[in-house]
Amino acid sequence: MKIIKFLRPLYWKYPKLRPRLAGLYDILYPSKIQFQGWGLRTFRQVPWNDPSFSKIFNESYNEIYNNFELEKTVGLTKDSLITFKWRLWNISFAIKHVIEFTDNDNFEFVECGVAEGTSTYVSLREISSNEKIKNFKMHLYDAWSAMSNKKLLQNEVERGKGYSDLDLERTKKHLKDFTDNTVYHQGHIPNSFHESPESPKSINYLHIDLNSAKYTIDTLEFFYPRIQDRGIILFDDYGDLAFSDTKNAVDEFFSQKSGVFQKLATGQAIYFVKKKN
Repeated sequence: MKIIKFLRPLYWKYPKLRPRLAGLYDILYPSKIQFQGWGLRTFRQVPWNDPSFSKIFNESYNEIYNNFELEKTVGLTKDSLITFKWRLWNISFAIKHVIEFTDNDNFEFVECGVAEGTSTYVSLREISSNEKIKNFKMHLYDAWSAMSNKKLLQNEVERGKGYSDLDLERTKKHLKDFTDNTVYHQGHIPNSFHESPESPKSINYLHIDLNSAKYTIDTLEFFYPRIQDRGIILFDDYGDLAFSDTKNAVDEFFSQKSGVFQKLATGQAIYFVKKKN
């Protein structure tokens, strides 16, 4: 603490020294780090430590850790799950927001790019625990196989092969508590939008995690006309430098629309839909 007291005046007096002094604090007090992962590190309070607002989220996170077959998942293990926590928190927040600010008796949620169902589980727990929700469906779109190369950009092809180990039955097992509320659309986008089971005609929430610029736009072109005013579109890959083509395509799509983007440090982005004047 004596060192900190000595350095604090220097921090405020000499702005150019701040990055080095902040780094020194990290070395001296590594145990003070509250979250670290996915390119983020903070000594500040994390949102899921608020018991009045995050009870369901923390329960769902622990259930994923204890019950999912994470050793079989793509790019995710029990050891690495903690690094995804802030991304999962943003999903939880987006769900709560759309329920609070959308007027509807029948809610329809859509997730494109489901994989093992990790983010889906967080969403379903938040939805099913909300007293405002009487009826809802979660429509899940994924090939549960390697991505189709038909529309992939050259820099997306190699990553697309990594999903060949996905298994629909394993995902269903992970989400078995919500069988009555989930609709599985297995197949490659955009064909699966037009196949049985029927896609919803009106939706409140859309989560896109497709790792592909063109398939992301296919999804927006199909579902944006169907999303209600004050609904939410959550993008997983928006700010990832490996997916700059996706960001550019999304920016172009929304350039003449009147909603608002919230761009997040996790690389995600939330688009708050505004259709009514």
